[in-house]
Amino acid sequence: MSKFSYMQAVNYGWSTFQKNIPFFIVLTLINLGLSAISFTFSGQLEKNSSAQWQLSILQNIIGLFLSVGTTKILLDFVDKGRGDLNDLYKQYRLFLNYFFATIIYTVVVIAGLLLLIVPGVYFALRFSQYSYFIIDKKARPLEALKLSSLATKGVKWNLAVFALIIVALNVLGALALLVGLLATVPTSMLAAAYVYRKLERSMEVAQTTAPQPPLPATTETI
Repeated sequence: MSKFSYMQAVNYGWSTFQKNIPFFIVLTLINLGLSAISFTFSGQLEKNSSAQWQLSILQNIIGLFLSVGTTKILLDFVDKGRGDLNDLYKQYRLFLNYFFATIIYTVVVIAGLLLLIVPGVYFALRFSQYSYFIIDKKARPLEALKLSSLATKGVKWNLAVFALIIVALNVLGALALLVGLLATVPTSMLAAAYVYRKLERSMEVAQTTAPQPPLPATTETI
């Protein structure tokens, strides 16, 4: 796969955020608000481990559900220059595929981390695009992981550097009294969706231009 530009991705994220500040502040608050509410309740339930466990499961399920819709919105901005907050709940049909793919991805990455860390990082990068393929191509869990493996072939180092840039960007946002996260989180999400689209298109071009195997020779009978 062809490499992508880190700066182009981040610049795209930043410029798109600037053009749609109210929209992305609302979207970010919806996603971050879940964590804030959960943190508040977990503090009140600190003596009840069972209730905390149930709250954690509920938080993760709701978080995944919002991720499905958020991914759709981000891809729409990359492709069309606009998005719709109603898509946060309209993509419910894709939730189960997203849920099971996330479980498989998490298990694979954790297993890799237990094997001297490096394999876990490798798997995390290799399958990092699975969520986009589920939303964009309606792929099933294993198919999405396979497509991600194809899309990230040859660009894992680039993805690793990009991930570090995104982490640094959000650390700066957190240092700005956390208010900066309202800008850095949507910028990061848009940049990541931009990278996916670059990789996906590069993968399609590579598959289209791949040399076809020769046709088997046939013998003509008279």
